[in-house]
Amino acid sequence: MCGITGIYNFSGQSINKNKLIEITDIISHRGPDDSGYFEDEEIGLGHRRLSIIDLSQAGHQPFLSRDGRFAIVFNGEIYNYKELTPLVTSRGVKIESNSDTEVLMYLLILYGMDVLEFVNGMFAFALWDSVKRDLIICRDRLGVKPLYFAEHNSNFVFSSEVKSLIKFGVPARINESAFEEFFTFRFVAGSNTLFDNIYKVLPGEFIHVTRKGLEKKRWWNLKTKVNTFDSEKISKPLNWFADTFESSLKYRMVSDVPVGVLLSGGLDSSSIAITLKKLGFDGINTFNVKMDDYAEDESGLAERLSAALGFNFFTKGFGSDVLLNLIKESTWFLDEPLIHMNDPHILGISKFANTKVKVLLSGEGADEILGGYVRYKAPRLINRYSFILKALNITKSNIKDKRIHKLLRYSEFNDRKNLIRFNSSNLFLSDLKELGLHLGHDKFEFRESVISDAIELYSDSVERQLMYFDQNTYLQSLLDRNDRATMGASIECREPFLDFRLVEGLANLPSNYFVKGKKGKFLLSNSIGLSLPDYIRTFKKVGFSIPWNRYLFEDSVFLNIINSWNSNEFEQFPILREFDCKTIFLKAKGGDTFNFNLLLNLFMIYVWKCEYLENSKFKQSEN
Repeated sequence: MCGITGIYNFSGQSINKNKLIEITDIISHRGPDDSGYFEDEEIGLGHRRLSIIDLSQAGHQPFLSRDGRFAIVFNGEIYNYKELTPLVTSRGVKIESNSDTEVLMYLLILYGMDVLEFVNGMFAFALWDSVKRDLIICRDRLGVKPLYFAEHNSNFVFSSEVKSLIKFGVPARINESAFEEFFTFRFVAGSNTLFDNIYKVLPGEFIHVTRKGLEKKRWWNLKTKVNTFDSEKISKPLNWFADTFESSLKYRMVSDVPVGVLLSGGLDSSSIAITLKKLGFDGINTFNVKMDDYAEDESGLAERLSAALGFNFFTKGFGSDVLLNLIKESTWFLDEPLIHMNDPHILGISKFANTKVKVLLSGEGADEILGGYVRYKAPRLINRYSFILKALNITKSNIKDKRIHKLLRYSEFNDRKNLIRFNSSNLFLSDLKELGLHLGHDKFEFRESVISDAIELYSDSVERQLMYFDQNTYLQSLLDRNDRATMGASIECREPFLDFRLVEGLANLPSNYFVKGKKGKFLLSNSIGLSLPDYIRTFKKVGFSIPWNRYLFEDSVFLNIINSWNSNEFEQFPILREFDCKTIFLKAKGGDTFNFNLLLNLFMIYVWKCEYLENSKFKQSEN
């Protein structure tokens, strides 16, 4: 796991080596073990190394082919690189290291980009051809590893993180339309970012860069795999799922450094732990965030399971002073305001884990591919609750249960596309109107294209449409959070549920494997989950819940920040300019769920403005 950067000058001028070093060093947290640079007139590649596989100097990057024609910088892991090595050696190429980077480079040289079809891993890379004078940058199927780019002053610049591009000199200018999307849906989907002229490489996409410009191509997308998949591969879904998950986990234990587990006590991470035990892995370190005096704290479950498996259990809580510092650090690492609200806790536990392991396994992605979110049931529950409440003559304002209240607000949508658009949102159309905002929520082209694909692929199942939409949008924000929170602590995070074989296979199963039962995740619960103790299987799903109301309304560390706000704090964000922050705070403190979510978002945007947009690290040097 690493950080990669690069500068390509379209006019053929030699790149500025000092600039290359600067944009690489600003992401040094991604690779504290080593750094390296490659220059060839109009191209420069930078690398920060976190040594996971082949800890020797043979794994140093940028990696050069023996004839000197090709250079590569790579971030990620190719889990099946040893299986793919014969494809290289059979063509007369001798592999001289134990590095997956060397194997990948020669696979690309010998077979071209089509070889990625056989690669199992998470990755972002850049490959330079000194004869053709062209560059390819590429991202893995699901976008587990990040990659950003911009064109600025006749240069094409790329990096694992946005901050490198701003350090290069790309203006940190807020894209108003993107910020509207961020505020409404909590993240910017597709290739856009919060900044003008800074973009993401899409998952499963590569970009060919020459002096003529950019050519983009998707080498993988889920829609194509749904239309072309051989369903005979999964004739026995429960057995197939368990076997493939075990294979995925074996791959993700390939490492020359210790591997641990982020163990929440929920079904997903517990399934990882118990499968590791079944596969013969002993003495695993597990890590958990503890929430003192909080009803939804799951640390007791995680500790109990670790003890039963004979694993080493470590838990840690964070006081308000430490938590505020973690929020500030997380904001810097993420490049955007925090939206999942447990980002700082993942950063904190990753820092703690760093003393014992360099790789962590996470259950991220299970809800999206297995149908685990309660909100997937919402469209089918709308009529039921509306009928009951009408029969009892109960209005929306009388409802105290937060989930039912949210469901009723959600029920105001009368068309399928809005049910999909807003399923993962905290803000609905009625909320936006209450704020005086009339945003064109259907103008975000990438979201609309995914919605159309979802309806086309799964015309008979709204649950599958919601899952597909999340897999191509919401999941990206979770993977960004996971990458940045763990890499901020120089830890590599691996997600066994997101092996492409699982994702493609599950996308082709009939809908009844995802809508059965009350708790969701039927396939997991009725395969690996059967081996888990009852105290895990029957525990109410709460997710990674954080008592933010306690911090925002009772803790002086947080209250002092909110009380210091003035009318100009959000001036640079047009849609927030008219907000009455004091009224929002009072309503939120009074128990209004909508205003509480709004207050929490404003708090994170404010911290981001102070800690990121105004950060002195972006000051330009005199070279």
